[in-house]
Parts: sequence; structure tokens; C-alpha cells
Amino acid sequence: MRKNLKDLSGLIHKDARLLANMVEATQEIKTVIARIRKRHSLEGSYGFDGEKQSSSVLFSQHIDQSM
Repeated sequence: MRKNLKDLSGLIHKDARLLANMVEATQEIKTVIARIRKRHSLEGSYGFDGEKQSSSVLFSQHIDQSM
């Protein structure tokens, strides 16, 4: 019984390390994606007259269905 508990404890610690690594990788991916979006977004969207619009292209996209 003690051996099984020791084995289980080792597996739990291994899982914790793997989860911590996945959290770190996810945070790095999130940072890279945010940097790419910022670089390609021109810091916002602009109207026909060149005025900067308040809504962000990243989060609110509209589809023109007027045809």
C-alpha cells in the first residue's frame, strides 16, 4: 500500500510539473499573439475620412450584407 501511495505521489508531482510547463507555454503564446495583433492592427481601425474609429477590429467584426 505504501509503495502504491509513493508511486501515486510521484505521478501527481509529474503532472503538476507538466501543467506548470503548459501554463508557461500558453502565456508565451498569448504574448506572441497579442504582439502580432498589435503590429498588424495599426492600433485600431480607421473610417473613410481617416478618423480613428473607437471600436477595435480585433473584437468586433461586422459583415456587410447589403448586396
